[in-house]
Amino acid sequence: IHHRIYLRTHTRSGTNSVAYLVAIGKGLKMGIFGYDKTKLKVNLKLVQNRLNLMKSKEAALVKQKKREIADLLRGDRMEQARIRVEHVIRQDWMIEAYDVLELFADLLVARFGLIEHEKALLPDLREAVCTMIYAAKRVDVKELKVCAKEFLSKYGSHLSNDIEKKPDQDVNARIVQKLRYTTPEGTLVAQYLQQIASDYDIPYEPEPEDLLGSLGAPPSNDFGGAHGGGGGGGGAMAGMPPSGYVDTMPANMPMSGGSLGGLAPPPYSPPPESGNSTPGFPSVPPSGGANSDLDDIEARFQALNKGRN
Repeated sequence: IHHRIYLRTHTRSGTNSVAYLVAIGKGLKMGIFGYDKTKLKVNLKLVQNRLNLMKSKEAALVKQKKREIADLLRGDRMEQARIRVEHVIRQDWMIEAYDVLELFADLLVARFGLIEHEKALLPDLREAVCTMIYAAKRVDVKELKVCAKEFLSKYGSHLSNDIEKKPDQDVNARIVQKLRYTTPEGTLVAQYLQQIASDYDIPYEPEPEDLLGSLGAPPSNDFGGAHGGGGGGGGAMAGMPPSGYVDTMPANMPMSGGSLGGLAPPPYSPPPESGNSTPGFPSVPPSGGANSDLDDIEARFQALNKGRN
């Protein structure tokens, strides 16, 4: 409908077909009829800012909920504490997803010249583009939805159907894992409760069957790497898989493009809570041009991955 309104307002009755074609050409440049490269680039930058703000907000909420869970443990209200912990786990997964999406948006901005000049979707950009389109339907970020719409306008709407049918083929595995709505395993819930109790000096002993899990395996010793418990959103167990997920991904999972040093984005892990300190996030090195931006992104992936190991 808006296409017809535009043409009617820019062409008068009785004019020849040349004016009609000129109006269509102007509409294409303005992005009314399809892909708008300027709109895409602007929103990719806005996505980074919005995701960073949302990570800070979620991290503050996780801190508050952990204090509430600690109060429930002191009052021996175990069932309510378990329910609250499930919400905290999902928020930790979401924060990690935000971190990965922010890195992909940074990558696409650094390589925007390739997007602008190449008509087809390049293999080196396929994972990043498909991940953004996949996440746009599952993350409430307006700018991300705009980016997905522009990608589909450029590469074709069939790309969305292909992604939904086979998300494990082109979408980043960690995003698929973290945005999948599942109930956390009892083992994971017990480990969260145990860590929160330890951080707030509350006596708590989890049930043995919860710690052993359904397969009888001992609990993991890696509870959030070097950062545990009471600090912020990246959470103690942000890297743990959800219920029903079979983790076949190695620690250093290569990305499909193979252009980031073969490293997958690591889980987001802020420092532990200390006083009124704010949660920490990965620092962004200063920009120095397209090549410098790309080097900075590769360095961030490697540094974050080393921190996880």
